[in-house]
Amino acid sequence: MIIKYKFANGDVSMVEVSEDVGEVIVDSRKKEHANNEKQRYHCYSSDAAYEGMDYAAPHTLESFLDECEANKHISECFEKLSETQKRRILKVAMGMSLCEIAKEEKVNARAVFESVEAARKNFLKNF
Repeated sequence: MIIKYKFANGDVSMVEVSEDVGEVIVDSRKKEHANNEKQRYHCYSSDAAYEGMDYAAPHTLESFLDECEANKHISECFEKLSETQKRRILKVAMGMSLCEIAKEEKVNARAVFESVEAARKNFLKNF
């Protein structure tokens, strides 16, 4: 089976692949196209993220103080972590994978995993 392969720079090449591989590629392209079409007509609303939440509710002094105390406690627990653990936990919280962090810091992915796991345990122990 011959399929078209489009490179990132826009060049197109014809590639011969086995029937099984070709069927998988064609099926994958059909699914991707269908998903793109579905997303094209879907309307996203930022209001939907807040649906059912009452942000206009008045805060009492007690609830405000409780919230401040909780934030202070979280901050104190976070301060007990090493600088490396803090940095890596924040990167994980921002959505980076452990492999991405390891590549960025030029260290082994296992070291990042162990550091993040130790930070999690340390944080939970102090929390």
